[in-house]
Formats: sequence, structure tokens, C-alpha cells
Amino acid sequence: DWSSDVCSSDLSQTRRLAVVVAGDESQIVQPSGFDWGVTKDLLREVLGANPQEFEFRHQRRSPRNLAYVIDNAWNFYGQLPKALRPSANRQSFLDDADVELSISTHRPDRSEENGRLLICPLPAAMQQADAEAMRQWRTFVEELAELPGRALIDLNRSLSALARSEATGSEPGGESAGASKADEVIFDVREIKGLERNTILVAGLNETYQQAMRLAANTSDTPPLLEARRLIDEMRVALSRSTDKLILFEQPDAPVLEALAINNVEGHYTVSWGALRDLLRTEQMSEIEVVEGYLDEVDDLVERGRWEQARNRNRRAHEFAVQMEDRTLQR
Repeated sequence: DWSSDVCSSDLSQTRRLAVVVAGDESQIVQPSGFDWGVTKDLLREVLGANPQEFEFRHQRRSPRNLAYVIDNAWNFYGQLPKALRPSANRQSFLDDADVELSISTHRPDRSEENGRLLICPLPAAMQQADAEAMRQWRTFVEELAELPGRALIDLNRSLSALARSEATGSEPGGESAGASKADEVIFDVREIKGLERNTILVAGLNETYQQAMRLAANTSDTPPLLEARRLIDEMRVALSRSTDKLILFEQPDAPVLEALAINNVEGHYTVSWGALRDLLRTEQMSEIEVVEGYLDEVDDLVERGRWEQARNRNRRAHEFAVQMEDRTLQR
């Protein structure tokens, strides 16, 4: 869309124009046909100037050990034909001192910041598509929604359908409280792209990985390979949203964890479902941090046109402000 806008504008008549085009080719998450090489040719033709390329390699969202996981996910592209891989170099990250963050060349010392990488196997009852699983997921998302800074990324979109199906006929008015709260904290990849949260929970990672690898093995047909590329992009987006805690709902021996070399990443732990819920229930935030966190999420949701979810988060912020008797925050 942006490229077509450039073509339809008479930019060549504009003097002293500076144009910056930025993006991560490995996080497109939909088959757009975007290619940096073609884009640079277009800019050269339209603007009459040779674009200068700058590779931004500084990791500014995720802590070091979570950056390792993101970096290791780059290996997934190796299963695709070269023509379908991102044209950029492998995006191993640098810190502010230009120190290489690749796990193969650098180990953090005790003074360096690490996030928390938690592997949590789901109870058998939570893996079913039945009423009991729906009830348990509904309870869980209600707990998640009680504090800001949390998002559950539903890679295979099964949880979204499961939780939001509660909105039909379970309570007077047609929408249940559980369904409303699910909309506040459950995101698919396109919804979460461009956002970040303190705590990111990812469901369906191994299933998505295995599907991508099966499609990538079909080297004789282009559409399955394009779908494999899209799925790999989605996994990288999901893994790169956390600023502190990344929680993967997988068995410890899941193939995707081996592919991500999780056992070589410091600060990773396997926790039970009960222990995870206790951890999330006992997270401590001051009242002002809660209000500010909710309001930050309201801004994110409004930008994406998710008005109902933004209204709900704004209402929660107001309720906390009322409890604090802070009239300024209430306004």
C-alpha cells in the first residue's frame, strides 16, 4: 500500500525531502510479496536518489536470554528455499555497547539482565475442545485480565474461538464477563504485532512449528512453502513481544523447544500449571502502576480500532483510580 502511494505522488517535484522506510522483513506475517530489493529500486526510480541501507541490530525490547530465543528462531528459515527466506542477514542482536548477543559467542555475566523464560505443560483437561476446557480457560483469562501488561498469543487461533464462544447465550445480554475479558488479553499474531507486554504467554507454538516444517518439506509446490514462511514469521512475532516474562505452553520435550535450543538458554524453567497460576496471582504492582499500565494498553487498543476492549481496560483503570480517590486519574 505504501509503495502504491509513492507511485501515485509526484514526489520528484518536492525539494529537500527525506524519506525513511523501516521494517522487519521476517515479521510480515502475511503473504504480501514485499521485497526490500524491489522497494529500493522503486525509491531510486521515483526519488532519483540511491537509497542508503542501514541494518538496525540493537535489541531494545527483550532481555538478553529472550533475545537469544528470538535469534535462534532465525534457524527456522533454513528449511525454506533461499528465494523465500528474508533477504536480510541473520538478526543476531547487539547491545548498546555493540556486544554480540548471539548465544554461541556471548554468555551473560551475573550483572546482565535476564528475563524469565517459563515452559508450562498444559493439563490434559485444558487441551480438549469441550465444555470443561472452556470453563478452565475462561477462568484463566479472567485472572490474566486483572492486571495490565499481559497478553496470551493464540498462534493456532483455537483459544480465541474457545474463549469468545462464551459470548453467546451464557448470561443475560448475550455477552459473558469471561468473553469480554478474553477479548482484552487474547491476541492473534496480527493483533499483537507492533505491541509489547511485560508478560507474554504463547499457545500453539509447537503445533505451528510442526505444521511449518511439514509444509517446508514440500519443495515441489510454491503455495505450501509460502504458507510455511508465513507461519515462521508468526512464530518470530510471538516470541519477540515480551519485555520480561515469556511463557510457552509446551511439553519440555516439544520439538520446537529443541529447535530453539532452549536448554542452552539461561534463566529458563519448567513450571506446573498450578505454579504458573500462583505466580501470576501474586505479581505485585502499585496502584499507580496498574492504572498507568491499563491506560497504556488503552492507547494500543484504540490505535488498532479495538474500541470495546479499550473501553473495558479504561473502565478498569477508572475503577482503580476511584479506589485510590485520585480525581485527576479518574478524569
